[in-house]
Amino acid sequence: MDSLDILDEAFCKPSIIIDENKLSIEYLPNYLPFRENQLKTLVRYFGKIFQGQLGTKRAIITGPIGSGKTSISKKFGQWIIQKSEKAGFNHLRYIHINCRRSKTPFMILLNIARELNSKIASRGYAADELLEMIVEILETEHSTVVLVLDEIEYIIHKGGVELLYALTRTSDDKQNVNHNIVLILIARNTGFLKYLDASTNSSLGAPIIHCPPYKKNELESILNNRIGECFIPNSVSEEAIELIADIATKRGGDARHALELLLIAGKYADSEDSTIVYPEHVRKAKANVDPSLLRETLKDLAIHKLLLLYGISRRLRQTKAAYITTGEAEHSYILAAEEFGLQPRKHTQIWEYIQELELLGIIHTQKSGVGQRGNTTYISIQDTSAYELEQELVPRLQTISHTYRK
Repeated sequence: MDSLDILDEAFCKPSIIIDENKLSIEYLPNYLPFRENQLKTLVRYFGKIFQGQLGTKRAIITGPIGSGKTSISKKFGQWIIQKSEKAGFNHLRYIHINCRRSKTPFMILLNIARELNSKIASRGYAADELLEMIVEILETEHSTVVLVLDEIEYIIHKGGVELLYALTRTSDDKQNVNHNIVLILIARNTGFLKYLDASTNSSLGAPIIHCPPYKKNELESILNNRIGECFIPNSVSEEAIELIADIATKRGGDARHALELLLIAGKYADSEDSTIVYPEHVRKAKANVDPSLLRETLKDLAIHKLLLLYGISRRLRQTKAAYITTGEAEHSYILAAEEFGLQPRKHTQIWEYIQELELLGIIHTQKSGVGQRGNTTYISIQDTSAYELEQELVPRLQTISHTYRK
């Protein structure tokens, strides 16, 4: 078969993913679950802006990566633009600038200016000229701009302090002010404030809206909502969703990471002609996105820990489960020891091995939850594919066990 035919065949192959774009970080869903309070707070601060009234002129949105900071600001931007159009207030702009991408205060000002007037040339101006141009456009239009500076901490040490001060004091030299700049800053935390001088801090005077990390149940809900938009029905197993939520929770409640894992896991399922995303696909995605199980770690493990890890990975592969019980792990370890001709260790020793493997970050454990009987400990591998780990362990065990039996 010609290579082009192979490409055509791959292109025409059916996929369980209906709309990949809705899993990108740029996509803004209609509903933002678990961020209603933050949106309502923004409305309380700036809700009268479309009526030409303005109380608070600043705000800071904080929260870890993947906590929805950018999404709530963009959703608020959608709301005020729609509301202002209905109210007949036609001189309101919303501009969202990512400071990490813009890199310097000059580029930020240039992007703002070009958002206000696309005909402005990209070269030939100094930063202070761009700021004057921005103010002039707003004055001429009698406009209010809601300006969001996302990831503001990335330019603080590159002249960002002076930029913030300038943006908060654009009306200082004017008697009759016909413009307003509403400034919303987005950062992971408020640490950047300590680098601002007293004058800038005073001019900023911003209340803080915090987005806490998403909890596991919240991540599961977010995943289910997005799966309903992006995947064919019943194509993602509940265990896969739970595993993704577990991984993202351990990463600080990062919904962005959860959605990235979901997309790549779906790709792995497609590549294997699977109509369902299973936990094994999630483990492969995790190894692809954020590999952390290194071969160097395996080199330092004693043979019975390797046997236990082999038994766990094999059982997870066979069951296609996200978790197995410690009882299943122990049984699978005993079978592995017998397979390689070694005498298995006792229950208490196996439990110590499980704890050591968890401390090394190779396996993850969790206690049984509400509604589950007893006090069972469940074991999972999250950072790599169970199949690939099993394949990695077999030659090691063959070599070590041969030496061990001599």
